Amino acid sequence: MTTFASGLDNPEGLDVGPDGNLYVVEHVPSGRLYRYLLGGGRETIGRATDGEGLRVLDDGSVVVAETSVGRLSRFAPDGTKTTLAEGLNAPDGVAYDRQRQRLLVTEEQHRGACSRSTSIQARSPPSRPGSTSRKRC
Repeated sequence: MTTFASGLDNPEGLDVGPDGNLYVVEHVPSGRLYRYLLGGGRETIGRATDGEGLRVLDDGSVVVAETSVGRLSRFAPDGTKTTLAEGLNAPDGVAYDRQRQRLLVTEEQHRGACSRSTSIQARSPPSRPGSTSRKRC
């Protein structure tokens, strides 16, 4: 077994980017987003509030579900953070659809009542930031 990342504080999401590097976000308390380099080493990209799920887009930007603040954020490769969607209910997972055109975000209702998914355009940046379609519980 090979260890790629260690010394993390409650890691919740990870993905491998098109550059082959490993991306990891910590949940709490620090919420750092890291890039682990193929040649060794770790870079801090930014900070997320209660980061959970993440997905690395084709352009190298990273989308992170920030659970407690109900937000989906995009971190550009240089670390610039923008909001893609907000007002979500505890988003915790991020995935592509089959065509890699839309991001699917799982949201949880508190107390486990139900889960739902939200989708947004995966283009970077999306044509209308924050535009979503939802499946109701």
